[in-house]
Amino acid sequence: MIFLGVVFWVGSVVIRKFGYNPADVFIAINIIFSAAMGTGVALSNIPSISKAKQSAGQIFSIIDEKSALDVRDASQS
Repeated sequence: MIFLGVVFWVGSVVIRKFGYNPADVFIAINIIFSAAMGTGVALSNIPSISKAKQSAGQIFSIIDEKSALDVRDASQS
């Protein structure tokens, strides 16, 4: 929470010293926080994605194995 206070304090300094529109500064702060939260949520799924890729590789290796029973092979009848 201290970080939020520091960011808003810096925003108020930018408004006071450089004369930016307060609404624009607070919109920019809100956009940055939303983007950071979205990035955090997306990055938290990386371990699950790598596990899913490994599992899919195992499943496709089982599917690609040659079956001992081939109904299309006439020599087995």
